[in-house]
Amino acid sequence: MINKCFNERYLIESQIGTGGMSDVYRAVDLHLKQAGVTEPFVAIKVLQTQFSDMPDAQQILINEALQTQKLSHPNIIRVYDVNSDGDYHFMVMEWLDGESLDQIINSSKPIGTAFEKTKAIIDQIADALAYAHSEGLIHTDLKPSNIFLTRKGKIKIFDFGVARYLTLNDESYQYSVQEETNNSALNGHTPAYASLEQLNGEAPSKQDDIYAFSCIIYEL
Repeated sequence: MINKCFNERYLIESQIGTGGMSDVYRAVDLHLKQAGVTEPFVAIKVLQTQFSDMPDAQQILINEALQTQKLSHPNIIRVYDVNSDGDYHFMVMEWLDGESLDQIINSSKPIGTAFEKTKAIIDQIADALAYAHSEGLIHTDLKPSNIFLTRKGKIKIFDFGVARYLTLNDESYQYSVQEETNNSALNGHTPAYASLEQLNGEAPSKQDDIYAFSCIIYEL
């Protein structure tokens, strides 16, 4: 993928992460570069090739973009676009310079992060979750690898691909993936951070996010 250019605009520079069904790359937005922007970088989330022909996987990517674009909060990542180029399906997000929370947790073992740093992280995650819940959206897959800490100390939550709306009659719910799948990469939660209710297949609730958040606090 390095040096590949999507839609004659996004030039892939390097891979910065990988997940269950997508890979994330740093790319140069050539339109911004031509406009003279000093840091014309974006993050590109690309469906892995084995999922390219799976409508459910494509819908999760679209769903993530639509869900996140509706959330305007300083601690939730900004999504600019979701698009396709041939067999590649991708989402364009803001570029973040820093490290994921799982990297911070692993590097801080066995004593954990300092209290003041931990408190600043917790406060920001709580603000973002409270905002998302107030908008009727449950993340359902909150975990350290879905949370990023920038070099400026700002938390960014992402990966709302399997998020669910609290109000099922909300017109936005039509974009949610409503059918269960046996493919583990498409599951709506990560078992290590899932509440007992999620593991039992019960309807999503705000408490599921709070349980996952509590696990993250403990790890920090």
